[in-house]
Amino acid sequence: MEEQRKKILFVDGEQSILDGLRRLLHPMRKVWEMTFATHADEALNLMTENHYDVIVSEIKLPDMEGKELLQSVKTRHPESVRIVLTGHVEQEAIFRSLGVVHLFLSKPTTPELLKSTIQRASSLRLLLGNQELKNLVSGMDSLPSLPTLYTQLMEEMQSENASLKKVGEIVSQDIGMTAKVLHLVNSAFFGLPREVTNPTLAINLLGLDILMSLVLSVHVFSAYDTEHLPRFSLERFWAHCLGTAVTAKKIAKTFSEKVGNPDDAFVAGMLHDAGKLILMANHPSVYSMVQEYAVEKKKSINESEKIAFTAGHQEVGAYLLALWGLPDPVIEAVAYHHTPKHTGVAEITPLTAVYIANILERLVYDGHEDQLEQELDLEYIDALHLTEQIPHWIEFGKELQPK
Repeated sequence: MEEQRKKILFVDGEQSILDGLRRLLHPMRKVWEMTFATHADEALNLMTENHYDVIVSEIKLPDMEGKELLQSVKTRHPESVRIVLTGHVEQEAIFRSLGVVHLFLSKPTTPELLKSTIQRASSLRLLLGNQELKNLVSGMDSLPSLPTLYTQLMEEMQSENASLKKVGEIVSQDIGMTAKVLHLVNSAFFGLPREVTNPTLAINLLGLDILMSLVLSVHVFSAYDTEHLPRFSLERFWAHCLGTAVTAKKIAKTFSEKVGNPDDAFVAGMLHDAGKLILMANHPSVYSMVQEYAVEKKKSINESEKIAFTAGHQEVGAYLLALWGLPDPVIEAVAYHHTPKHTGVAEITPLTAVYIANILERLVYDGHEDQLEQELDLEYIDALHLTEQIPHWIEFGKELQPK
């Protein structure tokens, strides 16, 4: 029906570009209602008169910088997803726009990438579920964009002559990432008989899927300053996410014929709590009170977040990963890692592994792994016919935690 179509506004100073987009996206007219504007003022007037789910703008416009336009959109219409489609790829211009842009696309782009990016962005409204959270996340200054290193790795992996050597060279350009890769592969999680000092060998041992999730998680973790949160330890946070990821992959492998790719469980495990960092960075004083309230009232952080923000870190994190275009199983695992039965689907998925591993890692860290059965939602576990696996999961947790 007409009212169900997503509204997309395209802004570009070159009429020929807009005409090309109109032709390119003509097959989408039954699912999108598209409007085209050549000036920022025209776009702002259109947004005053109509609601748009997504705005796609060039950085360089005749009457206003694209950054200024999107800043106005952010202020006046925070629920709208903001995308830049530009032929101006100077780093300085991009850096200036980071606070107001959710996604960047470079001209020329493929029809498939343009369509999938807009579809993904517009579908976020369904993911978030309530207007308050949409406004909260869309209005944040520190919602990180997809890291350049990740994009470079994806391009190399998708090339005809992809090689681990070239991947190693890309990672080696980033000193921080090289250190993290070497630290991870030499950690107790992997139990290697000798120390690895070569990034290419480390990548070969880790595997590309694990490397990609590491790039994303390091990008999120390093983007935020948590010094104003006395109850928060970034080191412990990192260890928890890594432990959850490794344990989730181990669990997923035991029912890989049903769960699909076990690496999806690893990626989701690494990033399942990313929403906490986003909330902390944008609302440090409120999040500090959330932590104090949770301790004082003996509530979970998740419950306390919902009181303060109308939703928890899992929805915020899922929003970020959806913007980044990660696979649906990963987004689902992040969105429901505290409440898996809320999906309404009694199937074994990466979510199952992440849900179990998240609880198990915390219990093992506290020395209470034998309480796993009491902590799990047994109704959910029973529905999947997995109750008999609980003792095995406890052993996985003990084996995979660094000593």
